Amino acid sequence: MVQFINEAREISLGNSIKTIVFKGKTSMCPENLDYEECKLKGENTYDLLDFEREVSSKEKEIKDAYEKYKRTKDPTLYALRNELEKELEEARKKAQSLRSRSCPKLYEVLKFEGNEFSSWLFSNVRSPEEVMEYAEDRDMCGYELLKKELKNTELLICNFHHVLSAEIFMTLLKWLERGPEDIILIFDEAHNIEASARSHSSIMLSELTIEKALSEIGEIPDSDSSPVFGSGAGSGNGIPLDQDYAVRLYAKRLFSCLLTALRDSYDSKLKFGERNRLGKNWQDIQISDPYERLDILKARFLRDAKKKDLRMKKRF
Repeated sequence: MVQFINEAREISLGNSIKTIVFKGKTSMCPENLDYEECKLKGENTYDLLDFEREVSSKEKEIKDAYEKYKRTKDPTLYALRNELEKELEEARKKAQSLRSRSCPKLYEVLKFEGNEFSSWLFSNVRSPEEVMEYAEDRDMCGYELLKKELKNTELLICNFHHVLSAEIFMTLLKWLERGPEDIILIFDEAHNIEASARSHSSIMLSELTIEKALSEIGEIPDSDSSPVFGSGAGSGNGIPLDQDYAVRLYAKRLFSCLLTALRDSYDSKLKFGERNRLGKNWQDIQISDPYERLDILKARFLRDAKKKDLRMKKRF
């Protein structure tokens, strides 16, 4: 990203372009929180501001009710004031509880007004590190400061995942206050797009998940090896299979086949005794051929499925 920053600075020497260099939330978090914890504290901070506004509103209502009571001596206004004071105390308690679970640096950003940061930001092409240093000096969050200014930027430098992830891209467009038709995307290092796109379009299916699926199916005898169940009403042998049994049996065979293929794939890549040394630590094992693009897991699974006469849909 340093190269892009330097190039943008050279461009800005002869052109007035408002540029933002944007990085992910976790990489810019001043508290080094993970994504979920940061998100939770952010939600609590917004709730805190809502309760503080409620407190301010209740205080004003109480003051107005008291002033009217002094003028009119209306007992209903006195009762209203007492009720408002109860609501005020409840709002204060909620605000106090949230304050300890909120993000003070985001709080300062949301309370901040003025153009000081915007003027500083767009006076040059600022790196994320410079923004974080600026924010840290003011007890603010640099990431949240940048978010507020995204709607004013003309050139945005960011990573692939801000565009290739549909969810992140739509969120980014909302912050930019623009639609997809309003922007021009320029990809650098385009040979990396395929791998990045595949990563964002993939889901993780762990061995544990497959084992849980088999557990949910439960113990179910295979009709081929059971003298009790027959293969159908017209077979003349055993009890006819109902639809539920047939579906569960198919699922059991399918997931068992996938689990076996998965284990065989990583076992084939581990050296003698290596599996016992892995322990609880994760380790990436390549199960595809980088030259022929052969997915070994998929090949094993489809081969074994064909042997077991499991019909797969073409979209697999």
